[in-house]
Amino acid sequence: MGEDAVPKRSVTRVMPRLLVQVVRLPFDLLFLTWDYLVLTAWGIGSLPMLLSGLPTRPFPTHRLGNSIQERGGGVLRLCALAPKYGIKALLCLLFSRLTWHTADDGQPGLYWYGSSSTAPTTGGRYLLTGMLLALVWGVPVGTLAWHYRQHLPFATALQRPRVQAGPLTSTPSGHNPEAAAELVAEALELERAGKAEEARSCFRDALAGDATCLEAHLGIGRLCLDLGRTDDAREAFAAALELNAADPQAVLGMARVLNAQGADRKALDLLQPLLTRTPPLSAAHALQATCLLALGNLLGAATAIEKALELDPEDEASIATAADLELRQEHLDKAETYYRRLVDRNVQNLVGRIGLARLLRIKGNHREAEALLRALLSEKPGELQATEELVDVLLVSGRPVDGLALCRQTIEQSPSASRLREKHLGILFGLGRDNDLYIAGSKLLADSPGNLAAHTQLAAMFLRRGLPALAIDHASKALAQQPGLESAYRLLVAAQMQAGDIEAAKERLERLLTVLPKDLDTIIKLSECLRRRGDTTKAVEQLRKGVEYHPGSTIARSQLGQILFVAGDMKGALAEFREAYRLAPDDPKSLNNLAAAINYADGDLSEALALAEQARSREPHNPQILDTLAWVQSRRGQHDRALPLSEMAVALQPDLPIISYHHGAILAALGRQDAAKESLKQALRAGVEFHGSAAARALLVQLSGGAPATP
Repeated sequence: MGEDAVPKRSVTRVMPRLLVQVVRLPFDLLFLTWDYLVLTAWGIGSLPMLLSGLPTRPFPTHRLGNSIQERGGGVLRLCALAPKYGIKALLCLLFSRLTWHTADDGQPGLYWYGSSSTAPTTGGRYLLTGMLLALVWGVPVGTLAWHYRQHLPFATALQRPRVQAGPLTSTPSGHNPEAAAELVAEALELERAGKAEEARSCFRDALAGDATCLEAHLGIGRLCLDLGRTDDAREAFAAALELNAADPQAVLGMARVLNAQGADRKALDLLQPLLTRTPPLSAAHALQATCLLALGNLLGAATAIEKALELDPEDEASIATAADLELRQEHLDKAETYYRRLVDRNVQNLVGRIGLARLLRIKGNHREAEALLRALLSEKPGELQATEELVDVLLVSGRPVDGLALCRQTIEQSPSASRLREKHLGILFGLGRDNDLYIAGSKLLADSPGNLAAHTQLAAMFLRRGLPALAIDHASKALAQQPGLESAYRLLVAAQMQAGDIEAAKERLERLLTVLPKDLDTIIKLSECLRRRGDTTKAVEQLRKGVEYHPGSTIARSQLGQILFVAGDMKGALAEFREAYRLAPDDPKSLNNLAAAINYADGDLSEALALAEQARSREPHNPQILDTLAWVQSRRGQHDRALPLSEMAVALQPDLPIISYHHGAILAALGRQDAAKESLKQALRAGVEFHGSAAARALLVQLSGGAPATP
């Protein structure tokens, strides 16, 4: 009898609670759905901060309820959402920052834990809860929808009627080749008169009469290409190639589109049959030179353009490419000769006039270049190549905001202007407008999938934001489009290093050095990979090669000095920093490095102080310079003067361990032991070894033991 009584009482105690929870479950799901929507709205508003890693704005419910101190100083706030839930585990499913805590009155409750600017949940929990709610509400809604679709009398009216398959016809019902030929002739006249939009409309009317009119497709492709509408041009030339895959003008047109979209290797492959054609085609060789020039093959471009000019010395496209080649080789006088040759033959020649403006920009005559381009645009408003060159002139004149405004104005009028949209991305990146860059880059990729400039700019932006996974994704996609794209390759390596994938970055850098053995940036990055792997000796060897290849580079000297400093070779580091200072006596980094090296090498502190003060006068808000100046003053016994500088350095860069260590040491010297211990713990918390980490640990032990700090 006693054995049966225990389960009976247990069931009596548990069953009412289960019944209450079953009854409350639908209401709890409604509450959870509402809180999920509130969290979604908060996440959309906080998306820029979440992507950039910055503190978010507080979640609305953080401000409700009382707060208590708990768990080493972390703040617990009573959760105001919990009382309305019968099954509080559902709330814990959505919010990761909720924790159970027993108050002083002995009642357990749910509390928010952590800073109000911290996200209330993780991405995984958010997605898991969303899937659960979709399943909970999707099943009944889907069932009801299916039921009513089967039984409503007008359901069949909502269904799309089946289309009977029939033979495809290649010509429209209004087929009229004679009228189409007349419209093509009229469109060609309009094209020669410079009336691009009217000519394009006329070509389209011709296609309405005869969809197989090759000349109309070619005309639309030419005009769209001139207007910068590369996607429309590609569609038109593709239609022409369907009609006649061997037509030279269709092949050339498609190759020009590929060149305009940055797919130069594909353009070269497409041109190959025309390059061996008999009789030879000068335009094919000129376009081959343009593509090779874009890929950096100057020797191949020179051979191709020589062949093109031999076939047709007066071909404007060949002359323009020859001018671009001379400009690329910095033969400014020869380039000017070619551009003036174009203008002399035709005073309205756009390539010649824009080329002259480019030449003036390169020579530094920005005012005259701008005047020339604005005059051209007054004659031909919206001309894209002139607009692109004017944007470049504004940028080199130090007027990026004016360039940005011009880009936006023109893009509104010509949304398909891919090259101008790429320049727009570059300006946004330079101005640090990452949110606008993300929006504009995403739109460009939606309109032109695989666009190289969009992928590389987004990769650079994500790298700057400290999001290496996204940077790797975009850089890899850019390299998939153009494997030899050096900028994307460098971005990929930098992102891999930021992500901690040192081995992959090292392998790519070594491959890049086989192509560019004296490239300083590659040498520096490879030495950093070697240092992070623990191969300090090999890292020093690489940087010594860099100094040997670039003896006048302050960057090479400074990098070598820093790695020697980390390796404990103070004498060698000091020598390199002095040489870097000799090469660039006004550079704040050279001043700061030399001051720090003298300080750590127990050199003349008066000299170190003078150098650090000079560095601060040039960059007053640089945290590392402020830290060096504070540490030198502290070493001189001026702890009161050092403390405000150290506090400012920590505020500006709280995640750099050596700055936190110096701050803790200065606080300890002033007798503020509790604050000093917190700062030293902050310095050692990341577990990263730095110059002074052993001293920081020793000082923390000393302070924890109650011993007075040594100034």
